[in-house]
Amino acid sequence: MDVQLTCREKEVLGLLVRGYINKEIVLRLCISYFTVRDRVSLLLFKNGVENRMRLAVVRGYL
Repeated sequence: MDVQLTCREKEVLGLLVRGYINKEIVLRLCISYFTVRDRVSLLLFKNGVENRMRLAVVRGYL
């Protein structure tokens, strides 16, 4: 996949593919819930997928 990700997006993605939910990501990264929600939405959009499972597949985690 040739999509460029920011450092924060990579951190969020790493937790997503481990099965963390948004509230857990908030606690792990010490950022707001809205920031996590927006990052997840942006990751889905940038990779052209509709859900976290497809994101993990497209990014090569599954």
